[in-house]
Amino acid sequence: MARGLTITNSESDLNAALKQRDERVSKMIEKYGALPGLQRNKPESYSDRGLDMDDAALIGTPEIIVERLRVL
Repeated sequence: MARGLTITNSESDLNAALKQRDERVSKMIEKYGALPGLQRNKPESYSDRGLDMDDAALIGTPEIIVERLRVL
């Protein structure tokens, strides 16, 4: 599985990276809409927070990235 990786060095860099990612995901939703082939008990679009989109990409300081990798 591939994941996006953005390493940040400050809180402002982290906030900017999260905002940029949110904009990219929003464009993906507008372009593609609902996820194909999902059952009713699963999320129906990329905007559904049930997909844990915040956990999909690795974004943060090196320490945050290392901790996230340990969890995976």
